[in-house]
Amino acid sequence: MVYKYLLENIKRNVREMVFGPFGHPEFIINKEKKYAYLVNSKAACTSIKGSVIDDLGYGLKNGQNPHHFDFLNNERCFRSIDLSEYFVFTVVREPVKRIASLYANKFRQYEVMEKQGFYYQGYMGGVFSVSDSFDRFVDCVCDISDYYADRHFVSQSYLISKAEKMCNTNISVFKMEEFEFFNENIFEKVGLKISDVKLNSSKTKVNPPEVDQTSLVKLAKRYRMDFDRLGY
Repeated sequence: MVYKYLLENIKRNVREMVFGPFGHPEFIINKEKKYAYLVNSKAACTSIKGSVIDDLGYGLKNGQNPHHFDFLNNERCFRSIDLSEYFVFTVVREPVKRIASLYANKFRQYEVMEKQGFYYQGYMGGVFSVSDSFDRFVDCVCDISDYYADRHFVSQSYLISKAEKMCNTNISVFKMEEFEFFNENIFEKVGLKISDVKLNSSKTKVNPPEVDQTSLVKLAKRYRMDFDRLGY
């Protein structure tokens, strides 16, 4: 048992040194207004990040990407932090649509890849290829546990559970599909107005792939906790 524990820790440490903290919860914190946003990728996070950053007083310049945080000081946090006196929130998305959107964004937005390269280049030793079909992508995602999963396809319920332990408070969860309700609620709570403009949209829109029955069954099994716990 001891050897198994040591092996798991060695695997974790090597993985983080080589691949980086892909799955670590990320908070963007407004200390003045006492709220924090738990970032959940592929669930309107670009719009929310941009609005939170603007609310912090930085303001995004034309063309500036809200995913690049060179201008943030202490407002971004990946470690355990006591946010029990803060209003902490996040937004989730229907799991299958989230994965289909991820594939379209990272594998088929050639305009973006020409400038920034293939996002998953080298991830876990090269498990993904830019030429992967959606079916193969689904197979790979289903084979990768949440412990090792990239932030874009980690189970959202796993992310929230891990984040709640890190920040010592319950997290208010809203649905991307109910964006208007979320916007009204968040404005009422902390005075934050979320823009619905997708600041990272490509000029060339890429439609998500069709999800066949086989992939649907696999994804339903992979994200069973999300369907059960998040009400999808």
